[in-house]
Amino acid sequence: MTEEPYKVLRSYSALKTKLKAIENCRQSEIRRIVPTFMRGVNDDQIGEMVRFAVENLDIVKGVNAQPIAFEGRIDESERKEGRITIPDFIKALEEQTEGEIPRESFYPVPFVLPVSYFVEAWKKVPQLEFTVHHIVAPQRMCLERTEGLY
Repeated sequence: MTEEPYKVLRSYSALKTKLKAIENCRQSEIRRIVPTFMRGVNDDQIGEMVRFAVENLDIVKGVNAQPIAFEGRIDESERKEGRITIPDFIKALEEQTEGEIPRESFYPVPFVLPVSYFVEAWKKVPQLEFTVHHIVAPQRMCLERTEGLY
């Protein structure tokens, strides 16, 4: 994790501020980090971001990857050059963790729908139903240090 992505994405050096925020979170209930990723800016730091989360498991319970959004008028070539998709993120994470977090360990959010139906039938109480496109929000449950990094 370096200053450069913050300079490009936020127009200022924010790393020290972000690290201080993590320290402050140790005293609060905040448990996730949500980095914005852009191809050519910080997509080479995806594995390092997850390692950072693992090293700070006392406070960071998850990393919600946020690919950069291109809105409004933008040159198509610029959009294509900087865009990183969720599948791109997953592939980069697998590569940058040398397979410790394989792409097969991700699943779409709607995977919980059958579980919700079961709990609803069991408790006889309506349950929340997650239904989104399979590529919108793939997840991997938990960062837990066991053998190896994750």
